[in-house]
Amino acid sequence: MVNKHERNDNITARISKMVFRKNRFFRNNVNGPSFSEHIGAGRVNIPQISGVGIHELKLDTLAGPLEAAFEVAKWMGDDHPTVIFHHGNNERPFDRSRWAKNTFNNIFLRGDEFDANLIVVRAPFHDGSLREYLERIGQISDFMAMISASVTVTESIIKSIRQQSDRPIIVSGISLGGWVTNLHHTFFGSADLYVPMLAGARLGHVFTSSAYSVLTSPEGMSDKENIESLLDFEQGYRDVDFSITRPLLALHDRFIVFDVQAESYEGTDIKVIERGHVTATLDHMALRKHVLDSIRTLHR
Repeated sequence: MVNKHERNDNITARISKMVFRKNRFFRNNVNGPSFSEHIGAGRVNIPQISGVGIHELKLDTLAGPLEAAFEVAKWMGDDHPTVIFHHGNNERPFDRSRWAKNTFNNIFLRGDEFDANLIVVRAPFHDGSLREYLERIGQISDFMAMISASVTVTESIIKSIRQQSDRPIIVSGISLGGWVTNLHHTFFGSADLYVPMLAGARLGHVFTSSAYSVLTSPEGMSDKENIESLLDFEQGYRDVDFSITRPLLALHDRFIVFDVQAESYEGTDIKVIERGHVTATLDHMALRKHVLDSIRTLHR
């Protein structure tokens, strides 16, 4: 029997399908370079970080020039740890208005529990309208370039901070940001701690077999094997250092299906909450507590 958490996910997917209409994922193309090629080709220059502020960035990518950004929302100095967080899909992480969809704001800025520098990365295609975003997700290569750009920006921020500080660096993210977190761990592993939430390493499954797959175009669904071949990265993820990974999954998630994505963390202590994708994203207290508890493990 479907519970309320699963029902919320199913309803959200159906409503999104009506909003997307024909502008669904991968409607134009399901072929392109691998994540390894995308991430290897990404180039960006990061300014020295010395205080709060928003930094707009231009990246060279295999999908052409892309624009991303990051905000230093709280800067306590080089003698403090740094949290680099990545937002979820279709969020506007710099929008602090009351009704904005902003997990960074809800987890990190509503309260003063974090004795750390706080940085949030904004992915390409997340500074404009939903219509502009939908225009770019027609090709799987553009979607992968978007994610890879965020991985590149995260690594560049880490390199910049390492030049001036030896304090711990924590990389975290939710949903889309969780995939960025795990991809960064796979290809760089340069952070001291990874806290992925509502993500795993089988990204392709989300678009081919979960409740979210109703947002994949019929053209994309006709080549599910290729989608999974390009988006899944569990083979590389198996080689990461799981001792510095603190994942969180929702037991009733219909997008990031627990039984499927939990396999990505085999042998790892997973924090499991009795929520679905939507209700977990809205449970700011549980998410905040998980990040805080994870950071505290660095001091044991």
